Amino acid sequence: MSQKKMELDSLGLAMKRIQGYEGIIRDVLGLEEHRVVGTGLGQGGMPASDLSSIAQEDILAMSEIQPVPKVNNPSILD
Repeated sequence: MSQKKMELDSLGLAMKRIQGYEGIIRDVLGLEEHRVVGTGLGQGGMPASDLSSIAQEDILAMSEIQPVPKVNNPSILD
């Protein structure tokens, strides 16, 4: 019986830790708009209410990236 109580207590503590991490993750992602200090912006600065435009902006940014030309440097070991 004592072993079961210790296991339940341990699981309860783990749940509290997980809930704490959930709050941190939601803050970083900008999903917590009710915060007094925060602005509801995610890490990328996008409003939490308008996450649909992120993928479109990423696609546009990737299309602007030019591939780096590959240079064949002879090895000094050859």
